[in-house]
Amino acid sequence: MAADGIVILGAGPAGAAVAIGLARMGEPVVLVGEPRRFAAVEGVSARVIDALRGLGLQRALTAFAPPSPRRAVWNGTYTEANVESLVDRQRFDQGLLEDLERLGVPVVRGRVTALHPAPGGHELEIDTDAGPRRMAAGFLVEARGRAAP
Repeated sequence: MAADGIVILGAGPAGAAVAIGLARMGEPVVLVGEPRRFAAVEGVSARVIDALRGLGLQRALTAFAPPSPRRAVWNGTYTEANVESLVDRQRFDQGLLEDLERLGVPVVRGRVTALHPAPGGHELEIDTDAGPRRMAAGFLVEARGRAAP
């Protein structure tokens, strides 16, 4: 099985940023990932949103609510230092995948179930909606966050 170049594991913002950057440098890259399978809402700073905008992730940006003050009370002390925007992660993750495909980054929608050393790199086993798939990679980038084994 011939290696497919660089494979990014993880379809969140870190994986998307690495995949876009490598693709813009002309590197052969494939991203393997899927939207998260559970509901989650997260708060994101304006700096992160600006970085996503700079990458051209237009569809993903539509998942963000308008900014609101970030308030915290710790041991009776009240602070309101900055703002954040809440985001539905399932909608955001789906938007990231759509943006990557629009930007020309090949995406395999699925979950890596096994990694094996292989001549010239690694062999991956991937569970996709269409069934199991195998893929070879010359180099891996781990960007699955807490989903990594």
